[in-house]
Amino acid sequence: FLGNGGGPMNGGINNKMDIVCAKAVTNPVNNVTTDCDAFVASIGDPLLASGEVAQRNFENGARPLGGPAVLTNVMDFDLPSVVTEVWSNGVVTVDAIGSVHIGGHASYRVNTPVGSVVVAGDASAGPDDPSSTSGRVETLAQGASV
Repeated sequence: FLGNGGGPMNGGINNKMDIVCAKAVTNPVNNVTTDCDAFVASIGDPLLASGEVAQRNFENGARPLGGPAVLTNVMDFDLPSVVTEVWSNGVVTVDAIGSVHIGGHASYRVNTPVGSVVVAGDASAGPDDPSSTSGRVETLAQGASV
């Protein structure tokens, strides 16, 4: 989830954008680690390696030389098994729940004064959930606008 609590689109080149995601988790079956912190830290690597960031900094020295990752504030959370608030800016809140897809997968509900939207991604039923959708996502979606 990307939270814009004053990020680059909200008035300043060097304001940070919140990135809200589950903490790193290693799949015990294949030993692969899914790590949001590492993903965000490396998101600008092609732009840095190609000279794009240096060129843009030359054009506007207020832009950071470290690339897009320095404009983020990663806020990771323990993957919850029940609906849990994981982010708020005082007006908008974001709830999350762990759901079946890959290790560390969360589904989100964004709550605003005018309605709420659930983003489930590839969540599906797990071995303990006989329905065609995730029971956890269904719980998260109760009463949502979309």
